[in-house]
Amino acid sequence: MESQRLGGTRSTFVGVAVSDEKARLLVGAYAGNSRAYVVGENGVRLLTGEGSPSRLGSGQVKPCPIMLTLGPYDILLLMSDGAWTPLGGTYKLQKAVAKAAMHHFSEVPQAILDAAAQTGRYDDITVVALRIR
Repeated sequence: MESQRLGGTRSTFVGVAVSDEKARLLVGAYAGNSRAYVVGENGVRLLTGEGSPSRLGSGQVKPCPIMLTLGPYDILLLMSDGAWTPLGGTYKLQKAVAKAAMHHFSEVPQAILDAAAQTGRYDDITVVALRIR
């Protein structure tokens, strides 16, 4: 059924797959306002834009591609709008990642969620982190 007729909220998607682990090549797609970021030696880089304004399931979504070669220390973040919106930019994101990565990589998603939750939770809040060595 068309999600717009159901009156539901907008759904978004961002996903990647490792196409070549040795070359650190990622391919993927996104639709809506979920985001992908790369955090590396040169700071934070946004890989996604606003995406399609249509709802998933409407038959009108045009997914946007992602293709990227990660550097040896890069961290890829896939985030729902409830996670990235409260951060208000890349400064808080970079700060949370840097602090958590000094302890253990598995702490990176929780550190971002904690930083986002400091301004209050108003939406779903999801973070996935990936690092290829």
